[in-house]
Amino acid sequence: MSSNARRYFGCFLPMVLAIFGCGTMLLLGNAGRIVVELRPVPDDSMAPLLQPGWSVMLSNAAFWVQEPPVGDIVTVKTADGWALRRIVAAPGETIEVRGGRILVNGRPRDPGYTPIGRGPDQLPITLGADQYFLMADNRDAVDSRTWGPVARDRIFGRAIFKIGEGRTFLEVMITPTAALPLPPVGTPTPGTGGQLRRTAAPPTSTASVGAAAGATP
Repeated sequence: MSSNARRYFGCFLPMVLAIFGCGTMLLLGNAGRIVVELRPVPDDSMAPLLQPGWSVMLSNAAFWVQEPPVGDIVTVKTADGWALRRIVAAPGETIEVRGGRILVNGRPRDPGYTPIGRGPDQLPITLGADQYFLMADNRDAVDSRTWGPVARDRIFGRAIFKIGEGRTFLEVMITPTAALPLPPVGTPTPGTGGQLRRTAAPPTSTASVGAAAGATP
């Protein structure tokens, strides 16, 4: 056997077989699962983005090798079957909902869309290592404020396209969420009845005080 053949069978071939074996195990582990499917929008919980009577195309392979990101619209297993909801907080984050407004780690979170309704509030809760907080774009619908945090193994698909009137395909645009800046001084703070948000006056140094006293006649 030539040196090239020995190099091939001794190094390259085992690597190819290992990669093939890992791929086979991944496919077998997910055997029987539909990779992409089309489902009808079940209700108005994700309105106005998704309307009853429309359809949504789901990728059930989206989270096989990655964790669901905040902002995605996902399918979740519920006691009544399944539902479409948006991830608004990830493991380790502390979330609170006041008047339909989301606060994560004490700061407002821009959901990247315009929700409707208001629904119940949520007292601050810190999510566990395997928990997500899901909310409906229609705040009056049932979501994690009623269910509680959702375990990772109950999330099984991601919405990628919506099919609306006229059977047209439209991508389900997901805007990454971000922390909103705090309101500037002198602006009404939501939830305070129109009171102005105040901040402490900046400290005055001793040198500044002395200079001011020396300048006084």
